[in-house]
Amino acid sequence: VQSVVLRPIVDKAIAAAAVRFPANRLGVSNDVAGDATIIAEPTSLQLVLNNLIGNTFQHAAAANLHIEFQQDCLTICDDGPGMGMVADPFAPFAKGEASVGSGLGLDIVRRLCAAAGIDLTSGAGANGKGACFTLKFLDR
Repeated sequence: VQSVVLRPIVDKAIAAAAVRFPANRLGVSNDVAGDATIIAEPTSLQLVLNNLIGNTFQHAAAANLHIEFQQDCLTICDDGPGMGMVADPFAPFAKGEASVGSGLGLDIVRRLCAAAGIDLTSGAGANGKGACFTLKFLDR
């Protein structure tokens, strides 16, 4: 665990998702300040962000993605189709109706965050559309 500049990790996750899903028409706004720092394990955080941002590129390909960091919280929100009626998106094998994945990605994200002391929550995005994930970094 160390002090980490957040913006390069977010930028790397966005770039990796753009390579994996080149046909998407996702509008991305990254409002994480260049000097924003957190206390985290960089490799685990990269895996978490790769999954959350990659999911948006995969499942909300014609939507808008907004990422920001304020008051120790990183939010990753989109205005795409959302997760539907999934009761607990972090449960093993839970996935939306249109998902072709295994349903394990968010469970892995939950486990990585729990091990790293990051409080992870999810809900609908703005105006009840899409999905929004919040990572609250507890160690400063």
